[in-house]
Amino acid sequence: MLHSLRPWASAFLVAAALAATPGRAFACGACIHGSQMESTQVTAHRMVLSISKQSTTLWDQVEYVGSPSEFAWVLPIKGQVDVGVSSEVFFEAIDNATRVQIESPMYHCYAPTPGGGGCNTSASKAAAGGFVSGSDHENVQVLQQAVVGPYETVQLAATDPMALRNWLSGHGYVVPVDLDPVIDAYVAEGFGFLAVRLVPGTGIQAMQPIRVTSPGAATTLPLRMVAGGTGAFTAITLWVIGEGRYEPSSMPTFQIANSDLVWDWQMKRSNYAELRQAGVMANGGATWLVESVEGESAALFDGVVQQTMQLPENSGYGMTDPVGLAQADEKAAIGGLAPNAITISRLYAQLPRAALNADLPIGAASDQALVPRLKVASKTIGGDPCGQVTFACDGYGFGGAGGNGFGDTTGGLSGGACGCSLSGQSSRAGLFVTFALAALGLHRLRRRS
Repeated sequence: MLHSLRPWASAFLVAAALAATPGRAFACGACIHGSQMESTQVTAHRMVLSISKQSTTLWDQVEYVGSPSEFAWVLPIKGQVDVGVSSEVFFEAIDNATRVQIESPMYHCYAPTPGGGGCNTSASKAAAGGFVSGSDHENVQVLQQAVVGPYETVQLAATDPMALRNWLSGHGYVVPVDLDPVIDAYVAEGFGFLAVRLVPGTGIQAMQPIRVTSPGAATTLPLRMVAGGTGAFTAITLWVIGEGRYEPSSMPTFQIANSDLVWDWQMKRSNYAELRQAGVMANGGATWLVESVEGESAALFDGVVQQTMQLPENSGYGMTDPVGLAQADEKAAIGGLAPNAITISRLYAQLPRAALNADLPIGAASDQALVPRLKVASKTIGGDPCGQVTFACDGYGFGGAGGNGFGDTTGGLSGGACGCSLSGQSSRAGLFVTFALAALGLHRLRRRS
């Protein structure tokens, strides 16, 4: 089963794993491993990028085939960065708050009348081996090394790309030959590198997300590193947290309008998935879908902190200061943003390898209009199963089968036998976030454009 960067002008993750069993790691970039006999393949990314004037932070979650037993990452960075561990719960909170939901043209859930026969309408709402100090290779300098959670980390400065590759090779990193010119280019552009790998003997089988923060606002994702270890296409879901709407600046974007959505009563779903797939594959695949852009309350992130306090063992942060780690995630996500201006842009693409030959600038969109995640189908097919108005919700996000490799589904709420029922699989992280939101009674802050 598949487990579930600042790279902005600053850093980018290179993931690596050793065994041939499927796993999920948290990283972004080329796939590097510690054995000439083993290989992995990255199939999808979930990334969160927070941009403020003070700092830029990137979280990344990678889906790959391989074991995390000797997972290793290398990121291009400029200057020194702050490295910390995060949790899948952090991703699930953002995913749940931004995933697209499709409603049929009428918003009522049908239910059996007492005694059976016919349908009554009732109001309803969608549920939504250690590193060595100093330099053991000419022209490579070890700037900083530390143990962060289950990881060993080292930050390197290099002026000679060959010396850098020798350093990596000498410390157990097998760099694919096709990445040599990419590394050469980053070194020539003045980048250093962050190397991260599991502390030997930790016995970790589920990789923990890594959070990387650099000072200042930097908004370029170095996609050149992503090409290493990927297949023909790489699915990427990207959330950008900032004061306003953000989009890729060098690739076209599109939206799915309500007028394009058709609700199928018999299938209990819309055509959103088909429209999304057709749209992102336009222009040879180098196209991004703007799925949603909405104002958000700081309560979203505070909810993760509060529930980590109540259920630290289920938070996914581990048992070494889980509350402190959750608070660090919250601070990195919104600490430099005005509380009444927090906006999350949710973007999706399936990029071909050819689109990974240049870094991706992310900038403020020329159109700052919000894009609601709740969409209403304008047309229907398949008749009405109850002969009158019914409610249905086409939840599109994690937790089901199919989709972008991380389990996107168009299941959501579905009607059946004159009733509504939940469909799709659940995860510990998803249940944790759902409980957190319910327990705290958090309410989304929706700003109108």
